[in-house]
Amino acid sequence: MATTRRMGRPIVPTSLLLCLSILFANEQKALVVSTRKMMGPIVRCLFFLFFLLLVAPSLGAQNLHLRVETPKELSTPPMLYLYDQGEEPRIMEPTSKNDSVFRYATTITHPVFAYLKHSTLPGQLPLFLEPGVVRVTLNLSDLQRSAVHGSQTTTQFRYALEICRQSEDPSTLYPCLENQVNTNPTSIWAPYILYNHLMMLPCSRQQQLLDRFSGEALSVPQYKMIQHRIDQLRKVDNGNKMPDFRYHDTLNTELSFHLLLQPNVYHVFCFGATWCEHCPTVVAEIDHAASRYQNSENTVLVHSIDTDREEEGWDSPMMQQLAISYLPQIMIVSPDGIIVRRDLRSWEVGNVLDSLFLAQQHP
Repeated sequence: MATTRRMGRPIVPTSLLLCLSILFANEQKALVVSTRKMMGPIVRCLFFLFFLLLVAPSLGAQNLHLRVETPKELSTPPMLYLYDQGEEPRIMEPTSKNDSVFRYATTITHPVFAYLKHSTLPGQLPLFLEPGVVRVTLNLSDLQRSAVHGSQTTTQFRYALEICRQSEDPSTLYPCLENQVNTNPTSIWAPYILYNHLMMLPCSRQQQLLDRFSGEALSVPQYKMIQHRIDQLRKVDNGNKMPDFRYHDTLNTELSFHLLLQPNVYHVFCFGATWCEHCPTVVAEIDHAASRYQNSENTVLVHSIDTDREEEGWDSPMMQQLAISYLPQIMIVSPDGIIVRRDLRSWEVGNVLDSLFLAQQHP
């Protein structure tokens, strides 16, 4: 399919016109040619079209051989999810197994995004695969640190992440990743970083980075997923009215957001989950920042919401209404229900509250 659209126009209609132009280039002579003599060119033209439809698309395909080495305690194979035919992945099982080595074989026409996933392991291992032989050695304790050899694009992706993670200051991580995306707009891994690591950027900045993508970056599923997320975020971006969402408290009682609104009361929401190891620390930092503003003029209430209490998880009405795509998600809401800031980091909460109340003191 990629071959038939490489130049941006379908080959088959163009080729059909070419065949017809050959057949009827000399109209005057064609009128006197017998039906028998016309059959030869027609048959050749039809054969040419058949070749374009069935044979030509596979000419650019090259072999991909993936070798996955697993510890012996992992008896069942990981599944390979390969995004080379649109938005939905091809789910591939290994073609052979030898001891604890699983082999996958297929053909691809260009570098593709893929990931390995096992039912007993948390998370997934992202891969950016080119034609050739790729070897993966799974690390069960930390899937992201599994060794990958033979994939230059995956190596570039990991190098970009590692450069940014070297700093011990978490406030420099995201600007570094943003710079990696901004300076590599044609890389197949750039949309992946934007979608999975930079979801806290403002809508306008995400759109700017998305508009810069070109070439192979347009072929990965994250490219369209980013646009969908941006469309959702615009409805609940800073300055918009907070939707009247429902959630469950620690007693599993369903509550409505609009019942929380009171004059002179600001709300800091921290959406977390029981599996989020650092969420309790984040909530403690927010509580400390908010404790400075408990006075007669203004009050700051902190709401820690466990998203695991929502039955549908990420697809729950609350998560969809608020366009939450990662945890912890921190938002500050004004007394009249306006979103002051969303996608905050815990160390930013105090600065935002300072600016809010300073502006009230000196309008």
